[in-house]
Amino acid sequence: SKTHEGKSIADSMIKGYSTLSENINNTICLIDQVSVSSKEQLNGIEQISSAVESMDSKTQENALIAQNTKTIALETDTISKLIVKESNEKEFIGKDDIKIEKVDYSTSIDNKPSSTSSTYIPKEKKTTVIKKESSSQAQIITSNDTDDEWESF
Repeated sequence: SKTHEGKSIADSMIKGYSTLSENINNTICLIDQVSVSSKEQLNGIEQISSAVESMDSKTQENALIAQNTKTIALETDTISKLIVKESNEKEFIGKDDIKIEKVDYSTSIDNKPSSTSSTYIPKEKKTTVIKKESSSQAQIITSNDTDDEWESF
């Protein structure tokens, strides 16, 4: 009777240990799954962090480029105003020639009215040159060609 009781307690303990061992194995498996998920999340967070750092760097580069562009534009404006001022103060041949160029950008590349296209080409380039003669008459020369200005120069 005591032997049966001892054997019964031992069997019960073995079953309990088996159940405990199975539960421990299940817990280890869950911990491994959480660990893998955490590593995947860490990789994702590192990629996002790298992308944000890259975007920040590019934003700073763009700001610097924009500042340099502004500086160049202001310097160019100053130079062009100085050139105009100086040329107005000097006398030279051709000073009285006035060249006006108008370009029509109202059509797209396929020469259809463009409502969705953002790429435009000149439809027609018209150059008018007014030459002052020594007398009070002016000679007007008009060209409708679409050649590059330098090609016809």
